[in-house]
Amino acid sequence: MIDFSRPRVSHLAMLAMLAAAPAHAGELVTPEGDWTPTAAAGQTAETLPTVSVTGAAPANNQKRETAIDRLPQEIQDTPQTIHVINEETLQQQGVTSLEQALRNVPGVTVEIGEGGALNGDQFRIRGFSSQTDVTQDGLRDFGVYTRDTWNTESVEVFLGPSGETFGRGNFAGTINTTSKAPVLDDFVTLHGELGLGPHARTTADINRKIGDTTALRLNLMYTDSQPVDRDGPESKRWGIAPSIGFGLGTDTELTVGYFHQEDNRVPDYGIPVVANSINGGVASADSGPVDVDSGNWYGGTLDHDDTVADVLTVRLSHQATPWLKVHNDSRVGFYTRDFLPTAPSCGGASNTTGVVTAGSCLANLLDGDPSTVPVASRGGPSSPTYTDQWGVQNITTGIADFTLGGMKNQLILGADAAYEEAIRKGNGNIGEARPSPVDLYNPSKDSWSPNYVATNERNSDSTSFAVFASDQIWFTEQLSLLGGLRFERYSASSTLTTFGAVDSTVSPPVFVPAVPHTSTGAEIDETLWSPRASLVWEPSENQTYYISWSRASEPATGTTVGNSTNPVSTTEAVQALEPTTSETFEIGGKLNFFGGRLGTGLTVFQVERDNSKEVDDSDVITASGQSIRNRGLELSLTGRLTDAWTVQASYAFIDSEYLDFGNSSAIINEKMEGREVNNVPRNAINIWTSYDVLADLTLGAGVRYHDEMFIAQSYRAATDEITYAEAPYYLAVDAMAQYRLSEGVAVQVNGYNLFDRDDNYDQTRGNRLVPAAGRTLIFSTTATF
Repeated sequence: MIDFSRPRVSHLAMLAMLAAAPAHAGELVTPEGDWTPTAAAGQTAETLPTVSVTGAAPANNQKRETAIDRLPQEIQDTPQTIHVINEETLQQQGVTSLEQALRNVPGVTVEIGEGGALNGDQFRIRGFSSQTDVTQDGLRDFGVYTRDTWNTESVEVFLGPSGETFGRGNFAGTINTTSKAPVLDDFVTLHGELGLGPHARTTADINRKIGDTTALRLNLMYTDSQPVDRDGPESKRWGIAPSIGFGLGTDTELTVGYFHQEDNRVPDYGIPVVANSINGGVASADSGPVDVDSGNWYGGTLDHDDTVADVLTVRLSHQATPWLKVHNDSRVGFYTRDFLPTAPSCGGASNTTGVVTAGSCLANLLDGDPSTVPVASRGGPSSPTYTDQWGVQNITTGIADFTLGGMKNQLILGADAAYEEAIRKGNGNIGEARPSPVDLYNPSKDSWSPNYVATNERNSDSTSFAVFASDQIWFTEQLSLLGGLRFERYSASSTLTTFGAVDSTVSPPVFVPAVPHTSTGAEIDETLWSPRASLVWEPSENQTYYISWSRASEPATGTTVGNSTNPVSTTEAVQALEPTTSETFEIGGKLNFFGGRLGTGLTVFQVERDNSKEVDDSDVITASGQSIRNRGLELSLTGRLTDAWTVQASYAFIDSEYLDFGNSSAIINEKMEGREVNNVPRNAINIWTSYDVLADLTLGAGVRYHDEMFIAQSYRAATDEITYAEAPYYLAVDAMAQYRLSEGVAVQVNGYNLFDRDDNYDQTRGNRLVPAAGRTLIFSTTATF
């Protein structure tokens, strides 16, 4: 356990220094952001009553403040690319999960979760894994579950290394969700959905003001959904999220929120990726999704992914003086997972020579003979994995606005302490084995009767403590310099205790106990530094230009304590590596038009990651010391073109390449140098727009597109070829129509993938792709009173 008493002492010392700094300053920052003189010595400054102002958030996301205490300025003034999926967009698009929300951000892809990793919530930003870079209200979301958005106000994606703000990792960016919180108002919003799949969903959002500065809020959700044209996967989940706020609209605000979600899901591991042809008995170097019905699902009746998340969050803010504000945010979360997936494959080709075995699945698939049936294999674990995980975090931040030497300053000091623990229980099967062979064209959902026995248990934990500081100095009203640094001490340990093993060479299999039980372990202890610097020029209220540099780092072994088979690598080569680092250079501009109603952005960037590693489906490290560079640009448009016309659009171009593939073979590294990085589409565009055709009628439409992209690459020496698997381009057109029957009551219809493209893939893996749902219609009704 972490002793939080010492960090508190450090925090108080920091705040004491902050309190002393402006004693001779002579200026302070008003809530409106203006700099005004303070009372002179011996004078008394008049204290004005606190005024709470509420209203609709601006459609121009650049005029919003971030939801992160440590980034207190508007997005317009923050020298970093930040995408916001606001509540209006979430509602219009009918978003029900974080994965769906992130489809609005170009350059974000979703990978099929493997080996206990985040199934469905394993995101890649600009090709870099961000599975541990998901936060909720600025605090780490430790758990392994699919995140529903019923209790989400907005989603923010911070692009570029964000280690100084969010801590270890965060190489390509950070994904943050903002929870719905109590407000000083009375309302009840009921929402119901029915649609193809079938799909059924209902939510409730109830807020009650119970005092001048106190309010309660309760959010409820139940969903039962299956994707269109996918025969097997489904999700049944429910959730409850009560919260209470004290001192709302005053100098001291306290919010306590509890989040509970249960999800009983049948996981989707997609369809196999296979060679596109066979030439002279050798598989082609290029591979793609197998040509089968997109509805084919190769799982069995026992496949499941059952998760429970219980999270308690306490957020306290206090305006200590007109120039000093203090935030203290805490979270404790408990998570469980029971997971058994099926991973299909259609093999038959040698990895080293490419020679195809006669009668194999691949040979029968591509021989042109309809009488030979390709028989796929059902892989994956033969028994479920159980994970119990919990984590706690506290972040204390002080923000001081003052002048020093005649120059305005915004100084941010804070400390971040966290502890995480996970118990992962492995099992063997001494009963009936999983039915492996399955008709590739006509898969069946076979049942079986296993008998599970505990074979091992892995106990892992991690502790981190960090202090961070940043200061923005205005040399003039237009020109400022921002510098920041985070120092973090991270340690982790993992011990695997083996109880025995299953002997499958006999029938039926038997459990052979290990006497005595054996234990192996590893531990790491790293010091991490994450700096950043920005030069910002704001020639007018509606213009911001900046040049930024930043660096993020994490141990080369990674920091996935709760969602990895082997969270602390015992591989000596990896243990010897310096921490994985990511460095970015970014030049950007943000401009507003039409009185701030419409925002635009342009960013040119370079991100380089060194000493990274790649793992396969079994969490075996296949490459270490890998270096990747991404260069590109992003364009964005957000806000209102007219009072009736709203648009949220963004485009990303990314030129990615391997600088060092990180393989143990020098020949493979030489061949792979300069090739495009896996899971990075070169071009991606996302557009969502809505128009109020009539006073009570709103129409909306959107387009999501990205180029084809590599999902796996290697080198085959026998044929002197680069072998690769590629996912085809993605194109989806969605639409929405909303009609307001009366004040507070509206009906809506959403259509997704209206062209019914069957070669769109929502999730990727090196040897599998998950087809997107077919054309889907969902009808909904919302009533607010």
